[in-house]
Amino acid sequence: MKWSAKRTVPQWIPCPDGTFADGQQTFTFWARRGDASDGLDRLSGWNTTLGPSGACGVNRNLEIRIPFTLTRIG
Repeated sequence: MKWSAKRTVPQWIPCPDGTFADGQQTFTFWARRGDASDGLDRLSGWNTTLGPSGACGVNRNLEIRIPFTLTRIG
């Protein structure tokens, strides 16, 4: 099973002219194999934020992708 959540990050990319461009952040995660009987005590995934091509006058996407782990507490 795989889940994802998206949100807009206002003013994520600062431009040289003092303006900003928004980014689209997506959290995608899934149950790790071999963790707990229901597989939901620990989830792994990616935090990806993408800036649009053309932002700040640059014809190229800005993408940051970071791995993460969610662990249930309590």
